[in-house]
Amino acid sequence: MIRQWAETDFAYPKEKMTDLLSTIDVTLTTYLATHKK
Repeated sequence: MIRQWAETDFAYPKEKMTDLLSTIDVTLTTYLATHKK
């Protein structure tokens, strides 16, 4: 869901976008795992 939204709304090169989304995904997953119990 985040991935589709970011790909359509941002004009970053595909490679950078993939790296950025990987970082965001990991950060969100980690955040949710530690804060939402």
